[in-house]
Amino acid sequence: MNVDSSTKTLAGGLIMSMTDSSALPFSLDTRIAEYVPAFTGPKSTITVRQAFSHTSGLDGSSNAISNSNLTLQQAAAAIGVNTPLLYGPPGTQFSYGGTSMHAAGAAAEIAGGKSWNELFAERITGPLQMTQTRFALTSPANPRIAGGVESNAVDFGRYMDMLLNDGVDRVTGVRVLFASSVGSMLGRQTATDVELINTPLPGVTDYGVGIWLDQRDANGALIGAIAGGARGFCSWLDLDDGYVGVIATESTTFSNIRELSYLVRDATQAALRTPRLAGDANGDGGVEFADLVRLAQNYQRGGRLWAEGDFSGDGRVDFVDLVALAQNYGAGSVTEVDFQADWALAQSVVPEPAVTVGIAWLWLTGMRFRRSARQ
Repeated sequence: MNVDSSTKTLAGGLIMSMTDSSALPFSLDTRIAEYVPAFTGPKSTITVRQAFSHTSGLDGSSNAISNSNLTLQQAAAAIGVNTPLLYGPPGTQFSYGGTSMHAAGAAAEIAGGKSWNELFAERITGPLQMTQTRFALTSPANPRIAGGVESNAVDFGRYMDMLLNDGVDRVTGVRVLFASSVGSMLGRQTATDVELINTPLPGVTDYGVGIWLDQRDANGALIGAIAGGARGFCSWLDLDDGYVGVIATESTTFSNIRELSYLVRDATQAALRTPRLAGDANGDGGVEFADLVRLAQNYQRGGRLWAEGDFSGDGRVDFVDLVALAQNYGAGSVTEVDFQADWALAQSVVPEPAVTVGIAWLWLTGMRFRRSARQ
């Protein structure tokens, strides 16, 4: 999928990698004008920090970022010459857009001594084995820094999990970013009193380096951050519950997926904080006959969910799931249950019981699975 503005979060990671190490001096407080001389006058004070937090003051659109006849550095020079500073002195107003990030990307390219795509491959996609992630727009010479990546849920999720894990890839153990750089990326880079001009996240100006800081607890501690694209590609960090979510699509809108993602986040949080017993297919808090029937109806079938008896999460309802249910049978029940009798009854709902159902019955009759609500 084209991730659209979720690209900003990937680009923010590369920017932070450049602050970790680069051929020439580079930091969030580096002025773009140090590497792009066309940034003169009031524009000469714009920093990488402001460029990657939508507070540069620049107009958010420029034809240069979509011009395949330009290089990234030529596009940055064109932005310096032609893009007006519309929104107050740099750092004072929040106006969402990708123009300033494009210019900052050129500065990073010069500081790193390699093309943006080379740096991206060496520092981000290579170490994280993100084989399905690349800048597809606008061109190899002029990659769209704030909106040009194609990726998928697996790749993007691995990147976000690296951020969740303080800069270390959980699969290989390779450090991609310094922990301090992740802290900066997920730290608020906009002033709390910054004036809001425009934003796709209603009322929100809480922004890190290329990523929205969209959820805080009552004490102001960050507990959630989100990357979102115009056509719906969306990924988030749940920092207090310790997981990453990705919804990969390019067929809807961010406003639709934003609402969906919050529903998913709330449901996941509830599931993590109050996990169900294996066997509780219907989610009523007890493992009882109704759950056994659901399992029997789906026994030896693939493509099934927890609610259909797949308690192991392997996509199939089988003997492993039956044992898990049996071991918890009666837990949370308000009435006395008898697993052996109930399983014999539950089998009657299966039109053609598989041989393995009979094998399961023979094995389980040798075990004691009788519980009551008092036990």
